[in-house]
Amino acid sequence: MYEFINIVPVGLFAWLVISDSKRPCNRLLKYVSALVFCVLLILLLQTIEIGQLWHAVDVIGLVLYDDYKFYCWQPNALKGTLLETFAKTLMVSRLDGPRLDIIRGMVDKAVAAEANGLAGHAYIDSRGLPTSTKGYGLYDQSLRDFAQWMSLQEVMPVIQEQTAALFQPGDCPRTALYCGWYSVGHYINAFRFVDGAVGFHIASYEAVDLLNPRSSEWCPSMIMNGITATLGPVAEPYLQSFPDPLAFFQELCQGRSLVEAFYRTKPFNSWQRVLIGDPRYRSFKTTHHGSL
Repeated sequence: MYEFINIVPVGLFAWLVISDSKRPCNRLLKYVSALVFCVLLILLLQTIEIGQLWHAVDVIGLVLYDDYKFYCWQPNALKGTLLETFAKTLMVSRLDGPRLDIIRGMVDKAVAAEANGLAGHAYIDSRGLPTSTKGYGLYDQSLRDFAQWMSLQEVMPVIQEQTAALFQPGDCPRTALYCGWYSVGHYINAFRFVDGAVGFHIASYEAVDLLNPRSSEWCPSMIMNGITATLGPVAEPYLQSFPDPLAFFQELCQGRSLVEAFYRTKPFNSWQRVLIGDPRYRSFKTTHHGSL
């Protein structure tokens, strides 16, 4: 990749040097040089996807580490490890939303849920995809595994949608936990979130317009409708950058804080994903399910 970055200025320089000459041979060199420059530029743009230079603002804190590479995503050193003190990672979340009273309410609801316990239903929306469907099938299976694990742990009642359809308005009263897909930029108001509710929708561009109360994206819409914590991407993040649903909710149910669950399960840092909610919120502070 970086060799193209070094070559392109050379081609541009050669074109500028001979651009003023009226000699036929130099004029030909000018055209050849311009052609080479264009080809190299195209190769460069194909090598560096512009989206790989877009990051969520939350990752800015990582530049505190002098040797941290800021280009594209970086492996998350906290994922699946117990050696948390040795990881060069700054765990952060964002308190953000369409209105200040809603943002304050997210903190108040987290405090209330910690004090009283999170009670309600878990709604899980998979699509019935086979695991052979590359990454899509694996994430869909994780949603089904999450539903099965929740049922075995008897954490709360579990309601599943296992087809390409989505939960529809009125389908999801007393929503405490939610995870599902796939409706890009089109929130479906199916949920009545209880205090302390945590959930996310697996789709691209769902946290672009957090400050817009009329946005149809999932993150701002869920915040407007009362969710306490969620997460989403600010651009096209690619499926493999989402936290594994089963792993993320297991961490929560086993007593981890919101930010710990996120950073222990998301594959990449320095990327396009944001966590929204009180970072210290423990949705199952009083009752742990499973084993850490």
